[in-house]
Amino acid sequence: MASKPKEIILSQQAAEELDELHEYLLLEFGRTALEKFHQKWEQFLSVVSRHPRIFPLLHKRKNLRKYAIHPKTIIVYKSSKQFIEIVTLFNTRKNPATLKKTIKRV
Repeated sequence: MASKPKEIILSQQAAEELDELHEYLLLEFGRTALEKFHQKWEQFLSVVSRHPRIFPLLHKRKNLRKYAIHPKTIIVYKSSKQFIEIVTLFNTRKNPATLKKTIKRV
């Protein structure tokens, strides 16, 4: 029996980072790159909505998990009984302390 997919929400930070990433991809690499990213994004959403624990833990106590959608972009999310919240889309070229600060706020 297939599990019912959970609703996925984006934190304000994640929504802003997703918008910035879309704009960057379109301006720097064109529509094709943006469409490829969008396909990967949709695949991720489909998988994580049905299998939220499939990706590795980033922070056990806060139940944060991570998925590398691209070598330079990590999606950090947490799952509850009701929904999955995407917390941040972290650019791996940034200082890792930035990610640690985000985790502390969750």
